[in-house]
Amino acid sequence: CRRETMGITELRKHLPTKKVQDYTQLKRGVVPMRIDVASAIWRCASWNRLSYIDGDYALAWAHWQRLVLQWKMMKVDATLAFDGKDSAHKNPERERRDEKAAAAKALIDAKASGDTVLTDEDVPTALIRNQPLYIAGCIKIASAAGFKCIVLPTEADAYAAGVDCSGSVVSVSGDGDMAFWSQFWVCPRDWHTGSATVVDFGSFTEGDERDYPLVAAYKKHGKKAIIYGAAVAGCDFVTRGLSHGLGWSKVIEAMNAVEEANPESLVSFLKEHYGSVATGDEDQYWQGVVGAMEAVEAG
Repeated sequence: CRRETMGITELRKHLPTKKVQDYTQLKRGVVPMRIDVASAIWRCASWNRLSYIDGDYALAWAHWQRLVLQWKMMKVDATLAFDGKDSAHKNPERERRDEKAAAAKALIDAKASGDTVLTDEDVPTALIRNQPLYIAGCIKIASAAGFKCIVLPTEADAYAAGVDCSGSVVSVSGDGDMAFWSQFWVCPRDWHTGSATVVDFGSFTEGDERDYPLVAAYKKHGKKAIIYGAAVAGCDFVTRGLSHGLGWSKVIEAMNAVEEANPESLVSFLKEHYGSVATGDEDQYWQGVVGAMEAVEAG
């Protein structure tokens, strides 16, 4: 129940997670809950794709209203965080999405030009985006139900993670980018039923360190382990192809081998042990890997 195009590819399988039945009931003392709702409202839109892409948001708003009223009935005490403008750092992902959307629109137009009666299943999810007018309606619905809503200048990740209050929040988000920010990240598997997975970076054990090499790298280098892993594994900040041939296992091995993780030390290890992955001009390839790591750091 999250936007498949967002986040960090295959991150969760490298981190220990705990399943919970109802994320709305998670309590950590008096710590408040913040919900990054971008993937929730996207899911509501995706259930009625045909009307949504025609600019008719009524059904999507109805699904969202149902979820908001469900939260109210269950006495969910949370601030709802909405995305603002796109971050310029995510232009690579925006370009990828535009390509997918253009191809999907061409297919839709081709079907519509014939005798085919289109259904929601004919509309690829690549065409579903959280449009400004739709977001504004979602804010109005949630505010009318009594929820505090906040719109961030760009994306809601950092606020939802509580960077302004040292992470002292229950952070709920379907976006894998939350791993850059959150100490306690709740990822809904189904927004309406409450099913979710939890990643608690503050409770990793020695057993986790043994069983999950990324945890060992995280304990050694902190969030840099997520940043550099994302750079080579597939991330919204990285231009396609810059780190082709590398992946989580190789960069995790490199991070566990070096004393201080930075683009230069990691590329030096990777060149020595996995030099054969370089395609085309070798120097240009490895400069691209450094560039990918720097792009995620900047983002």
